[in-house]
Amino acid sequence: MLKRIFAITCAVTLLAFLSSCSEYNGQKEGNSADPKVVAAAVSQASKTADTLDNMNLKAFELGKLGMAMAEQGVSGASDTLDSALKLATQVRAQSNQTYAAGLRRMSSEWGPKDHEAIDPLIERITNDSTRVWVIRSIAEGIAKLDKAKAIGILNQAAQDAESIPDPKYRDLDLRGVSAALAELDFKAGMDAAAKISDPRIRAWAYMEMGKTAKANGSGDAASAFAAAGDAAEAVLNMEPTSDLITDSTPPEVKAAVLAKEKGDLMAYSARALANAALALKDSDAAKSRTMFSRAEEIASSIKQPYARSYAMSDVAMALSGANPDDADAYASKIEHNDAKFAAMMKAATAGGSCNAADMSGVIETAQAISDPYDRAKALELTADSLVGSDPNKAGKLAGDEEYPAIKDAIYASLAAAASKDGDKAFKKEFDKIDVPRFANDEAVYEQARAYYAAAKLKEQTDPAAAIKLYKRAASAAAAAKSDALQWKTAVALCRLDPNQFVSYAAGLEGDDDMKAGYLSEIAADFSAKGDYRSPMVWDMAVKSASSVSDNAASADLLAKIASACAKYDKTRAADIFSKALQKAGKIGATES
Repeated sequence: MLKRIFAITCAVTLLAFLSSCSEYNGQKEGNSADPKVVAAAVSQASKTADTLDNMNLKAFELGKLGMAMAEQGVSGASDTLDSALKLATQVRAQSNQTYAAGLRRMSSEWGPKDHEAIDPLIERITNDSTRVWVIRSIAEGIAKLDKAKAIGILNQAAQDAESIPDPKYRDLDLRGVSAALAELDFKAGMDAAAKISDPRIRAWAYMEMGKTAKANGSGDAASAFAAAGDAAEAVLNMEPTSDLITDSTPPEVKAAVLAKEKGDLMAYSARALANAALALKDSDAAKSRTMFSRAEEIASSIKQPYARSYAMSDVAMALSGANPDDADAYASKIEHNDAKFAAMMKAATAGGSCNAADMSGVIETAQAISDPYDRAKALELTADSLVGSDPNKAGKLAGDEEYPAIKDAIYASLAAAASKDGDKAFKKEFDKIDVPRFANDEAVYEQARAYYAAAKLKEQTDPAAAIKLYKRAASAAAAAKSDALQWKTAVALCRLDPNQFVSYAAGLEGDDDMKAGYLSEIAADFSAKGDYRSPMVWDMAVKSASSVSDNAASADLLAKIASACAKYDKTRAADIFSKALQKAGKIGATES
């Protein structure tokens, strides 16, 4: 348990004392607060805020652990979720909300400097004690075991969310609750989302519900996507506001700021409407086309050129998923070349493979981008898309590149693709990677990447050749000082030859969190094959995850390892989950 939990129970008593000091001081010195009173109030508020933050984090982690345990059928899931819910409910106790309100009253007459110290703490305490996002997350885990109980918790959370004082957090929590509720009771989720005030967040909520319903094969998806489109339209009715505007803001500046905000609202509306239209294309093609047309109309009517270009680009990219030709035609109207390139690129590659003829307009647009580095990156993307279908054109684009690192990246991709035509074809492209006499890490990294990608292509047809290429990749990755690529290569090597674990993977360095993840991948592969080394590798993964100093992060890693292990060894997985619970139990003990 958290050692400083007493801070919550003594808060009201301390507040009464501080309030009396404040009243006395107000009579004596007007609006000037006694520094000792301020310091005491800030110190106690800081302790309380830290305690509540840690309790919430602990509840959240326990909830995630309970959900993972429930998904894997590991005993103790129900107790873990109940403990999480109890802890989260304690955070939302009325006494904590009363304490925050009292602090706000007590400090109402303080000066600006004192408010800078106390206000963020009051906000943290208020948010912790009124928001329901943690309870929502725990309910998602409870739903794995008891659907009816989870629905009851989420319905109550939806009601509680409506009383959150900050409108932004109120809407965000309602979004999360409504999306979780819709998975269990679609109508209840839709009803909860309808109470979201901000149509941008409401559209987001409906889109999430639609995606979940579609993934579950439910016929409710179309109604959710249509509701998202209606919410996107409602964004246009929002009045633009800005924190940059004050009473002293000159009228012309105010007008310019509000005009920009209006453009941003229109851009959001167009983007959300286009995404809803794309989601509807399979279930209601006619409505989808109408919504796309409306999204195009909104984006094209934005007055600010830059905002208009990017809004049109977003709409065109969504449209690419429904009709690439229409998307390309609409993209051609975009003014700014960087936004135009992104849209045309998406349209040109929507069907998968493409050739230089298809990409001619894209290349022309990329070459017209004014910023040299942005232009180079655009041409790199273009070249990468042509590597498989038109390597000659991709090579021409690489040769024209002015940035060595980008040129090398293209040649690395070309070399990997050429490896399917034999070692000579691979070497021809590989030798174009320009490694100077005093090799730099970037160029050597691209060599390593080329070896790795070439090996990947040969895994199925020539495992022995793939192993040799992976070893070259490992050597180059070490020279480039890339721990991540070394570990990625180690996973591939161990998959083809388990003996490579002791001779190579076991000796690799790297951050504990990275090592834990890759070791878990190797352990899972060994377990699937029945390799005798799997218990040892699971233990190594657990040791690395347990060594992560942040208790919440460590618990997360251990939970992921346990979930992966549960497919092969329930007993070992239960033991790893137990270690994760121990880590979660320490949240706040050393971090508060």
